[in-house]
Amino acid sequence: MGTFKLLCTNCNTKLTADDAWIGMETNCPKCNAPITIRKPLETPSPAAPVPVVPIMMPNQSPPLQQQSPTPVLAAPPMGIPVSQVIIQNGGNAAPKDGVMTMGSWLGAMLVMAVPILNIIIMIVWACDNRRPSRANFFRAYFIMMAAWLVLAIVGWAVFAMAYANAFSSY
Repeated sequence: MGTFKLLCTNCNTKLTADDAWIGMETNCPKCNAPITIRKPLETPSPAAPVPVVPIMMPNQSPPLQQQSPTPVLAAPPMGIPVSQVIIQNGGNAAPKDGVMTMGSWLGAMLVMAVPILNIIIMIVWACDNRRPSRANFFRAYFIMMAAWLVLAIVGWAVFAMAYANAFSSY
């Protein structure tokens, strides 16, 4: 059983349907206009790509929604200069989505040099989800600190046992 693509006659949304649904009536998932499912004789070639929306029959469960990844820097559509895209993005070439800049990292390193403040700020930043890159860094930093602490305790215990063993024979 195959599938084919057809267009909604009302909104021109590209739809996908099974061969078994030919002749059935349903509604467009985008504009809710009634559609009679007919297999097209030829596939029209649209000027621009149109997103494909699957048709759901009344007794069919909805398909899983897949979120498309948002590109950090996408190429502008043909005919639009890059400067216009940057202006539309608020003057920034990349969207602000919680990614730390080099200046932010330098500031974080400076704060980490202050003895008591560094532990407090590490806890705060590890729990802060507004900047996931910073939160993940400090969570990993805590794991590394815990590993080094365990190694230091084991090392001191081995040293203390060796020291006690060396002087117990006198």
